[in-house]
Amino acid sequence: GNPFPELNGGITDPGCQVGRGRTQSITFGIDGLHGYATNGRQMGLPNAGVWQFTLDATTGAPSLVAGTHILPCNSPTSVTIEPGGRYAYIPGRPDTPVNAAPVIFIHRVDATTGALTPLAAGATIEASASIGDVVVDPSGRFAYQTDSINPGIYAFAIDGTTGALSPVPGSP
Repeated sequence: GNPFPELNGGITDPGCQVGRGRTQSITFGIDGLHGYATNGRQMGLPNAGVWQFTLDATTGAPSLVAGTHILPCNSPTSVTIEPGGRYAYIPGRPDTPVNAAPVIFIHRVDATTGALTPLAAGATIEASASIGDVVVDPSGRFAYQTDSINPGIYAFAIDGTTGALSPVPGSP
């Protein structure tokens, strides 16, 4: 069953409606006690976005962190934490304008609380691209995103100081 019933009903966040949504992925921070669930849009309800949760270290039970509708966007696919645990990369489409090109949203990860803070930098992908997951290489220097519509893999260099992404020459 879905361990995050708050995403499918019972939401009290003022910007969201109780009811539908679909949890698409779950990612853990490097400490293993903080995590993130992505929730896709369903039937036009505004429950899409990224939600933070904590885990009980003894039981493993998840608890949604109140007020953490982190990234209200159109169907984020997943949250990828780079190996150093400092930055999170979240592919999705902005809510506005309609049919906006996919973006990789970049957030700083708070090492203590796991809270995500949006950074100004982001990477825009081709407007016709599908929104694939982001994978970061083990060194934390490069990020890659697949595209199931246009053959190719988007490759980005990661700025080690800011977490910003810049396209690798020849990408995709």
